[in-house]
Amino acid sequence: MILSSAKIHSRTHRIAYSGIFAAAAMILSYLESFIPLGQLIGVPGLKLGLANILVAVAYFSLGVYYAASISFVRIFVSSLLFGSVTSFIFSLFGGILSFLVLLLLGRLYRRSIGLIGISVLSAAAHNIGQIFAASLIMNEITIFMYLPILLIFSVPCGAITGIISETTISLIGRSGKKVKEII
Repeated sequence: MILSSAKIHSRTHRIAYSGIFAAAAMILSYLESFIPLGQLIGVPGLKLGLANILVAVAYFSLGVYYAASISFVRIFVSSLLFGSVTSFIFSLFGGILSFLVLLLLGRLYRRSIGLIGISVLSAAAHNIGQIFAASLIMNEITIFMYLPILLIFSVPCGAITGIISETTISLIGRSGKKVKEII
């Protein structure tokens, strides 16, 4: 279990959990680089976005500030260790848009569209952010022709991360407490 069933309210514990979540997100990012999903399907750069599971779980368990910190740390450190300045910019643009969707829809519409729907829309926003970054860096607008293909794959990839996120949150909540009470 990721979190204990004891009530943990201190800021120190939230920071510690944020560090654990950020490290786990970086590990998932690294491991995901070994899954040649884009090559198998013929869509370069396509990934499931497994690290976003931890951002979503952190959002609903630790809060907005901690989830945003986890997302940024994961993007920055992963790019530093395994990527480049370009991959950092792509990930940052995608991560910001994706997080904004989570932020806007997470509290307002979680009950109506669910975490799976939010994850699908966040995946779409991530792809839009990355394509926008690519168009700025390459100074080429035709890169947007690639966007419909990425948006189509946002549905299954976002659904997978949403299902795993929802399951994780549900497992945390099985202790008889709400996620916010655990943390």
